[in-house]
Amino acid sequence: MTKPLPPMTIDALRPPPGPAFPYSFFENVADHPFDPSKRDFDLRNAWWLSDAAFLAYSANADVEATFARPPLTADLRCFAGHHGTSCYVATATDWIVLAFRGTEVDNFWGTAFDVVTDARVVPARDEHGDFVHGGFLQGVNEVWQDVRQYIAAQQEKKVRPLWITGHSLGAGLATIAANRCMTDPALHAAGLYAYASPPVGDRRFAERITLPAFRFANNTDALSHVPYGPFTPVGRLVFIDRNGQLHGEMPSAPAELIGVAEQFGIGALSAASRFFRTLEPAGVLPPPIADHAPIYYSLRLWNAYVGASLF
Repeated sequence: MTKPLPPMTIDALRPPPGPAFPYSFFENVADHPFDPSKRDFDLRNAWWLSDAAFLAYSANADVEATFARPPLTADLRCFAGHHGTSCYVATATDWIVLAFRGTEVDNFWGTAFDVVTDARVVPARDEHGDFVHGGFLQGVNEVWQDVRQYIAAQQEKKVRPLWITGHSLGAGLATIAANRCMTDPALHAAGLYAYASPPVGDRRFAERITLPAFRFANNTDALSHVPYGPFTPVGRLVFIDRNGQLHGEMPSAPAELIGVAEQFGIGALSAASRFFRTLEPAGVLPPPIADHAPIYYSLRLWNAYVGASLF
């Protein structure tokens, strides 16, 4: 059964979900379990990992409680950096999931667009010598030693596919992590599902990620349409249109996307980040902003899955 989408208000769309629009993570998962063995694109896994990325915005206790419930029954370890990076590792019998949180919950709409306007967007060289988003690199570095050590220890007990995911800023961090896993066989990385990801790294960085990688863009989501400049898209694109249908490429000229790049250039995004800090919770968001909400990704992918919307 398909599920309704929330109204385009700040209160309904700001993660984690609350009274304005309640949401049950991994609902009906007993009948629709995650399949870690599927390396090709899988719509059920796309929904499942979208929920995992969305859940990363919740308090640690809520994340732990969610994974403690059968049939998920996964052990959880949360990690936090000194400057705001947050992620968790969920370890089940047959899989391990690493999920990075996106922008700060309390300032979600104010800071979401700082992802691409922050001065740290200036490229920096990673450990492979490739140019990447400096802020993303710094964010992953905050937690990576502990995250890597924990996952490697779990894999020593039993080898399981490691899937990596994240939304918005979390998608950028997840992409950096996936690239790093490519040269670390102890982690047994299986694939990457990134939602609403802004540009992350240069061509050599993108080419280094040879594991299955899927990059989701929801309709008019402004951050998914930021010009890549010197950076290169990572992974296979999955575009979700206004009707919830999936496509393997961006429409050539959909009416709702005309002028998005011009309207939401770097300067406009910077102004938007300041403007949305001043809005009331009931304030209505324009589609290019609202479509960025993680709940829209999860709901639209669920609806596509139960409606068998394939491309």
